[in-house]
Amino acid sequence: MTIADHPDRELLESLKQAMRENPDSAAELHELLEQAVTKAALAKAEPAPPATLESLSQQLTQGFSRVNRRLTYLEDKENGTKREIRRLRDAVDRTAEESYERFAARQLLPRLSAAFQISNPTLVWGKQLGQALLYDITDQALLNKTITIDEAQAIGEASLIFQGSDPAGQDCYTLVETSIQLEDTDIRNARHRANLLEKASGTPSSALVCGEAISEDTAAYAARRGVHCIITKQRRRGETTSETTSETTSETTSETTS
Repeated sequence: MTIADHPDRELLESLKQAMRENPDSAAELHELLEQAVTKAALAKAEPAPPATLESLSQQLTQGFSRVNRRLTYLEDKENGTKREIRRLRDAVDRTAEESYERFAARQLLPRLSAAFQISNPTLVWGKQLGQALLYDITDQALLNKTITIDEAQAIGEASLIFQGSDPAGQDCYTLVETSIQLEDTDIRNARHRANLLEKASGTPSSALVCGEAISEDTAAYAARRGVHCIITKQRRRGETTSETTSETTSETTSETTS
């Protein structure tokens, strides 16, 4: 460090002037001058005092807090993305099921006549099709206290209900549960709701499930519960035709059980 760089430059200039004016003390003044310059150089090169443990702890805490906030933000963003994916998947599934329900309604009208000898089948209830003739039955049953409100609502959860005449010319209903992949739950719902419909209307009501696939175990379960099964496949976009009925259609005609 030079005198020009020294923070006490004026003091050092005064020492130099004193050396010139006092030759006898020049050596002592020169030594003081060198000491002053050396101390200034050391002070400039000396690092800042180390941070205290408390200061370091605060810095680490603040750093961890920033990391935690960032992780929380990323987790929230990931969870939001997962929720949106689930919502879109559910919407796609609902659309597919609703589309299949409409397809099944078209397929079943001729099948009921051919396979189950039901004359003049008419769709009186379609959960997604806007058919509301079922309310005439359930409302009257509620007025007569034949069924409860919960039972009426359960009937209304059926996918499709057809009305027609059996071979003896008597009125009858066929309650249908549709699902692309038929499960035991569909069998239970069809059987239970058909029983409730018969209770509400006083008219024989059979249970039927319609889907694109069913396992052997579920088909056996349907047979035990007296639920008819029809497997009919809907063609998807890009396939040759818009719809088809499987040649391996499964129809079970066991006696109805509660």
